[in-house]
Amino acid sequence: MAVVVEVFKDGGQRTTVTNLHPPERVKPSQEICSGEGLRESASLSVYRFLSRRGGVKVRIREFTHAWFKLSLNELYIPECFGEGQIYPLEQSKTSRMGRLSRGGLGMFRKDLTGFSFGGRTGLFYFLVCRAGGYTTSVAFPPPLEGAVDMGISCSGQFQARCPAQSQVVYKNNDIRLELSRLARIVDPKMKIQGEVSYRCENVATLDPISFETPEAFISLPKWNTKRMGSISFDFRTTEPNGLILFTHGKPQERKENQKSQKITKVDFFAVELLDGSLYLLLDMGSGTIKVKATQNKVNDGAWYHVDIQRDGRSGTISVNSQRIPFTASGESEILDLEGDMYLGGLPTDRANLILPTELWTAMLNYGYVGCVRDLFIDGRSKDIRQIAEAQNGAGIKPSCNKQAGKQCESYPCKNRGVCKEGWNRFICDCTGTGFWSRTCDRDILLIGPQPSASATDMGLDHGLGCIRSHIRKSGTIAKIRHFPSPPDLEKMIHAFISSRIDYCNSLYFGISQASTSRLQLIQNAAARLLTRTKKRDHITPILAAHTLAACLLQNLVNNPNPSLHGTAPAFISDLISPDHTSRPLRSLGLLAIPRSRLESRWRWGFLSIAAPFRTICRLVSNQPKASVLSYDGSMYMKVVMPTVMHTEAEDASLRFRSQRAYGILMATTSRDSADTLRLELDGSRVKLTVNLGKGPETLYAGQKLNDNEWHTVRVVRRGKTYKLTVDDDVAEGQMAGDHTRLEFHNIETGIMTERRFVSSIPSSFIGHLQSLRFNGMFYIDLCKNGDIDYCELNARFGVRSIIADPVTFKSKSSYLSLATLQAYASMHLFFQFKTTSPDGFILFNSGDGNDFIAVELVKGYIHYVFDLGNGPNLIKGKSDSALNDNQWHNVVITRDSSNTHTLKVDTTATSQSINGAKNLDLKGDLFIAGLGPGMYSSLPKLVASREGFQGCLASVDLNGRLPDLLSDALFRSGQIERGCEGPSTTCQEDSCANMGICIQQWENYTCDCSMTSYTGTQCNDRE
Repeated sequence: MAVVVEVFKDGGQRTTVTNLHPPERVKPSQEICSGEGLRESASLSVYRFLSRRGGVKVRIREFTHAWFKLSLNELYIPECFGEGQIYPLEQSKTSRMGRLSRGGLGMFRKDLTGFSFGGRTGLFYFLVCRAGGYTTSVAFPPPLEGAVDMGISCSGQFQARCPAQSQVVYKNNDIRLELSRLARIVDPKMKIQGEVSYRCENVATLDPISFETPEAFISLPKWNTKRMGSISFDFRTTEPNGLILFTHGKPQERKENQKSQKITKVDFFAVELLDGSLYLLLDMGSGTIKVKATQNKVNDGAWYHVDIQRDGRSGTISVNSQRIPFTASGESEILDLEGDMYLGGLPTDRANLILPTELWTAMLNYGYVGCVRDLFIDGRSKDIRQIAEAQNGAGIKPSCNKQAGKQCESYPCKNRGVCKEGWNRFICDCTGTGFWSRTCDRDILLIGPQPSASATDMGLDHGLGCIRSHIRKSGTIAKIRHFPSPPDLEKMIHAFISSRIDYCNSLYFGISQASTSRLQLIQNAAARLLTRTKKRDHITPILAAHTLAACLLQNLVNNPNPSLHGTAPAFISDLISPDHTSRPLRSLGLLAIPRSRLESRWRWGFLSIAAPFRTICRLVSNQPKASVLSYDGSMYMKVVMPTVMHTEAEDASLRFRSQRAYGILMATTSRDSADTLRLELDGSRVKLTVNLGKGPETLYAGQKLNDNEWHTVRVVRRGKTYKLTVDDDVAEGQMAGDHTRLEFHNIETGIMTERRFVSSIPSSFIGHLQSLRFNGMFYIDLCKNGDIDYCELNARFGVRSIIADPVTFKSKSSYLSLATLQAYASMHLFFQFKTTSPDGFILFNSGDGNDFIAVELVKGYIHYVFDLGNGPNLIKGKSDSALNDNQWHNVVITRDSSNTHTLKVDTTATSQSINGAKNLDLKGDLFIAGLGPGMYSSLPKLVASREGFQGCLASVDLNGRLPDLLSDALFRSGQIERGCEGPSTTCQEDSCANMGICIQQWENYTCDCSMTSYTGTQCNDRE
């Protein structure tokens, strides 16, 4: 038997190809996969003619034709054919391809890697039959765009190398079957699926387009693919994540089996790139299937061809000829889609979109960045370049070129942001920097260790309190000004001004004119010393040598970096010069590379800014700032979602700083379930709790995080795998069970308000929170700007002083008692105090035997005294000066399981390890601010105090318990009031005359006239 295929070209020329030399015989026992699209029933076989793009199909329904009957068992498929020709089998290499059902005639498709036909690569088609134990096959070129005559096509691209072909004829001995003519006249023996064109048509030029940003996308018309359909395209990128295609159908209410509640579901189709692998997602009404189409990463910058074929529930997805079959869940064979199909990403307004939880790139807001070309839907090409131009798609370029070199070589990420290579772009990870924007150059005005520093008043709450002290100390210099030479005196005063500003840990810039005038008092006093100008003389004559006007200061701190590099205006460049010093700054912990400082030249006075110029340039940025929230234990932020959210993947990150060992940082909460993803401080570590309704899973990372330094927390969850990162400490976990969906209504910080399903409520957070990001959304900034529908917020914006629940003890005889301190195995205590008295009892709790703990203020310094049964021990706090300066100070006392005791006062810590007993067995009341009558006489000898504390206490944290000192008190004595109002009469510039030193008391002040020639209450009486 001979197989003849006659192809009639333009002009009537006919080419006939026959099997001149039969191939080798195939043994019936060999296993070969079934041919694509072949079905067989008792009397019906369906043989499908598929175009290259899979959309045009012609079926021969009858197993037995009226004119002939063939019987096929096995077949061979040629693997490679020459360009622009139809070769007989004997001129081709062969390979076993598949086993056909018994009998029939079919057209089969095969991917031919590396083969080019008319500039095209990929798929070819084969007409096959078998008789007498031999197999014959003939290859056809790939049809395009529906311009198909039964598998033969023509196009403008092919005409130069392969003329148009117009007819296919099958002949067997004396029988002639004109397949294309039968299809054209709609012969009942033929069935046509899709749109078939019987004339040559030009195919649109399919230029590639580039999606340059994750926000770029184009929308395509609705995909009508009820029963079957196909999509193919090429893509190219170096980025690991991105949503390539997405479309969904009408929403339907379905009952969730796990929780017996109705949820909205839709049919949908999607293709996404996740962690470098390509995935197909499909839901036809009975659940989502997620097919991983590649075993290797495909984000290497090379072109990849993707071809998706679906027939009912079954189908295949192939990437560069590597084919993966899939079968949709359930029984439905209909994919019911509505609305547009999105290519490259999703629109910003997603109110009308229902995003499946299984589509992780959509949940995580990952848009596709890279190139796409040759998009065919149901065999019809889509000119995506023209579509993008018509839609004015932002961030889309009509070409695809990979830029040479690496984008990160120019170090575009500022402020220690981590640079990652993208597709023709760099990606800056600003998570751990405190900055944001594309290059991490938009900052938050955060510097200076004082918690009272605010975004517009840098450290002045504490710093201006030192001004009067500076002036008093300048009087000491005045007494010896006659001894050194003028140049030496100049150096001495400059060193004094510089050291005193640094001593107060303050950076004075960006402040109000009123605050500037107060600060200028220090400069005035110093200038008068050098110019020997009397105090009552006008300051104008010495302004030629001394200026601290706000405008000059603003110009100075805005332009130090350009000035040092010669790009600033000349009058600014003349003002400053680098001054390198070997003296370390006490603000070392929060200053970046503190190796240089700035000073003005002598003719401009004694202005010093204790920070490197690189930091100052950053701090005075006028660009939009990332927001910081301050929490005092009663404050929170709660974002309420417009609808119930369901996710299977989360990316969350935040930055925090606190001196507390316990407190809730962030949590997702639900009104209807125990589902949660929660971050909290637990024993100075970060604890991650994930509960998807079947019990909590926990991870811990980090340690000693209550150091009032900024720490960065990241959480990444993908299904059942999750990872917690705190700074550089990483912990990973795997969830048990089959549940992967997280349900939540709210995202909360500071305090958990939804507590129905919480067995143990976390402590409230006291500290600062910044850069809260959840699945691509910066919720603190969204709340601040009013960009979300509902946000409850009473936390304060800015880096503010956090003084929680302050209480004033108005006399040294005032005190109260609380329940016994629980500190048997370990301990963490925190409190803040403010006083003018140098001595006073702050805390005491006795115990069994000789066990006790005491904290007191002795001559202005903190003492921590304790006994665990091995004898009393004393740790003295370190500070640069006495703490009875009417300023707030922070105290942290800890004891860990190794019996290491640490006392930290403000930013300075002292530790001591103790051998012997490790447990602190306390009993009785915990006394605050003093003791009852007669108790002082029985105190251990290392305890020095014999009177109570007079001043303010706040933010008391007793091993994670935050007591309300007044409401929770078991006993109170004396005058104790809520709040903290300092002395009603305070030291002023003119409180003490004639260089007398003003000494602040709690209710008043006194003047120290010992260093003057005057006496009296205000040093105004001559001796």
